[in-house]
Amino acid sequence: MSLPTYTEIGCIPPPTTVPNDVVQHWIASFAGAIARVDVTSVVALFLNDGWWRDLLSMTWDFRTFHGCNNITQFLEDRLKISQLSAIKLASTVSPKLVTPYPDLGWIQAMFTFETAIGYANAVIRLVYLPSGEWKAFTLVTSLEMLKGAEPEIDFDYPTRQDYAAARQEEEQFLNEDPTVLIVGAGQSGLGVAARLKLLGVKSLIVERNERVGDQWRKIRYASLRIHDPVWRDQLPLMSMPEPPLWPVFTPGTKLGDWFESYVKLLDLNAWTSSMIRDPKYDPAAKEWTVTVVRNDGTSRTLKTKHIVWATGLNGGYPNMPDFVGVEDFKGPILHSSQFQQPASFAGKKVAVIGSGVSGHDICRDLALTGVDVTMIQRGSTYIMSVKNAIPLQYKELFWKGSPPTEVADLLYQSFPNPITALMSVRVTEKVAELDREMLDGLARVGFRTNMGIDGSGLFRLALKRGGGSYINVGASEMIIDGQIKLKNDSLVDSFTHDGIQFVDGSVLPADAVICATGYGNMHGVIEETFGGKVRSVLKPQFWDFDEEGEIHGIWRDSGHERFYIAYGNLPNARFYSKFLALQIKAMEMGVFGSRYSLV
Repeated sequence: MSLPTYTEIGCIPPPTTVPNDVVQHWIASFAGAIARVDVTSVVALFLNDGWWRDLLSMTWDFRTFHGCNNITQFLEDRLKISQLSAIKLASTVSPKLVTPYPDLGWIQAMFTFETAIGYANAVIRLVYLPSGEWKAFTLVTSLEMLKGAEPEIDFDYPTRQDYAAARQEEEQFLNEDPTVLIVGAGQSGLGVAARLKLLGVKSLIVERNERVGDQWRKIRYASLRIHDPVWRDQLPLMSMPEPPLWPVFTPGTKLGDWFESYVKLLDLNAWTSSMIRDPKYDPAAKEWTVTVVRNDGTSRTLKTKHIVWATGLNGGYPNMPDFVGVEDFKGPILHSSQFQQPASFAGKKVAVIGSGVSGHDICRDLALTGVDVTMIQRGSTYIMSVKNAIPLQYKELFWKGSPPTEVADLLYQSFPNPITALMSVRVTEKVAELDREMLDGLARVGFRTNMGIDGSGLFRLALKRGGGSYINVGASEMIIDGQIKLKNDSLVDSFTHDGIQFVDGSVLPADAVICATGYGNMHGVIEETFGGKVRSVLKPQFWDFDEEGEIHGIWRDSGHERFYIAYGNLPNARFYSKFLALQIKAMEMGVFGSRYSLV
């Protein structure tokens, strides 16, 4: 597996290349072969090492096929029944020659098509060969809408009921039960709810916090800001204002307020201060029975066709290491989710266990207020600066003046994940060059860094571990100059009355300890709510890549019928929520076909 560099291909595109003409010719050949159901001719339009990624449009799953043999098998199995037609160049993005690096280039274009059940988009990247041909390096095909499910606008003027009364009836489901129950009002749950509403599917969000957005107001430290620019961190179907009316990097509390506003403005149905109890699935009726319990002691039993579990990668439950001697420690031991303000730690020695985002941000907060704080680093950490990394990674698609979000999302996701990982190696190397002074300074004081999994920086770490990195917004300089002390020469052995003892016998005095140690296991959290019967049929792994490079069990088949797991950062939740909503709508319409899944 490699990138089609000019050296590997053996030539560069001619300077006289007209991208539109090249793409039109390729699409005509592709459409003709598709119409004839001529698999051999379709595959001949790809590089031998080419890729085809499908997002529901032909597989009802997320699949990535690498190489002519795998693409051939896929098309032999699915081309005829998919009934592709109406293939034409998209009007949203003009074909263009893209050169991400001096030794790498392709023509990038979008086209649209129809299938037996829906409308779809595609992104193609064509590479020039010594023979004078242009062949596909990557193709992604993506279901956009189901036939018969197109949103309708009701222009009739309401005359019988006032808005507030109508919303009360709708939100409380006074006369019916929701088709979909969504557990969790984070970006994933809200995204699915909005997408379902667009498709005419009634859903109810159940949120354990008092208000929508409280996971950003109360369960995160007060200084938290999102590290991605606002153009990348939109929710679907309704965008935040752009800078200067909105910060480029959104404060966590402000994001929580936006989540709450989003629910109100889109008329999404959410019950806060609520949790689900005793969910039971009836496979014959294909229906869940669930009791929703509210903090005021009232409860209601609902019947729903689908449950979406959108409580975060690990359910939002803190992971607290089981250290020996914690009961003997004189001071408070908190999880990072319990840390709010540094003022309560004034005059104390604080140890922070963990060197990921939360560990760095909390140490920085404490050091800025003069607290004696020591970071305990247990393993190496990938570090990049927000100043250098963010513009380099996102300026083309997620910046002021970039393409519309829906287009940018598809272009960003149109690389198969293994290719994105290869591209990320190059980005990571470039960021490290720009960050050399900072990285050298960290090395001088003994802070251990890495370049991410296989040198891919943040990309693989985020999709495998959901952590292990820090985008520097100031803490790294404070580690270098000693404002944040560092302890990483031995692992924690136990707690004493006055501090922490390490395996090598050294002791770190501490008055308080904050564990920035992540969150618990998703399977365990699901079992607590649904029981062992549901857990026993779930996929053995969630998150990380399967052998094709697709994400295990998220936004797709979880292993249990009509139970789905929705998880991702803001851009992933925005993009993939559409596909989960389409799967649910297709089932409700009776047009959902068999999944062509990886065995």
